[in-house]
Amino acid sequence: MNFIDNQLQIDELLLLPDKVGGRKNYFKGVYIFSRDYDDTSYKIGMAWGKGGLFERLKSYKICYPYKNEFFLQYLLISATSDDAKTLEKTVLASKKLVSVIENTTAEGRRSQEWKMVSKRAILNDVLKSSLTANPNLWTHCIVFGMTGWIIHTNNGKALPDLVRPSTKRATKHGLFEADVTREFYVKGSEQVGDTIPTPWGSAVVVKIHKNKDLELKWEGWSGSYRVGFGPE
Repeated sequence: MNFIDNQLQIDELLLLPDKVGGRKNYFKGVYIFSRDYDDTSYKIGMAWGKGGLFERLKSYKICYPYKNEFFLQYLLISATSDDAKTLEKTVLASKKLVSVIENTTAEGRRSQEWKMVSKRAILNDVLKSSLTANPNLWTHCIVFGMTGWIIHTNNGKALPDLVRPSTKRATKHGLFEADVTREFYVKGSEQVGDTIPTPWGSAVVVKIHKNKDLELKWEGWSGSYRVGFGPE
């Protein structure tokens, strides 16, 4: 999921209900993103400060292809800062992930946070193994697709395969409704201004993207939400 295009949705997803010192408070944890949607090189890091995951992601300037633009792939939510730090080290320690040698920090040191795999399935296996072996370090695992996400709750059960959601998934639920999964399909003939039925009530079409994705606005929800139209 492109961070810039979906920033309002990601903000709401990661926002905690309580404020700290009058400012917004966000979930902490481990983030994994890539420069392009189907890349096999990933930036793996963690956010443990007051701004949490959202403020950390918003601060990135990776300059590819535009400032702040990258694709969010996974978020691993932790209950505490220490849990987030330990979980990041656990994932990065996997020998199945290969360091991107060319990537260096501003100080000239080699960055260990950029990792490369031959295929996405390897990263999925690393994450699933790390989460299964360390159930005390995380509360939720979020897998992002192009237009939506799937939330896996740490409820003591075995994790399923961490596959991306369908491009037709319209995702509006957050971490406090983690067991709610709803999908609906658009016809591809909608027009701006149309009111269409959805599992969350009626929504108004406010924009139609070039690939026929719809930008929808629900009454009572801030911002608009992009609904994918296309192949699974």
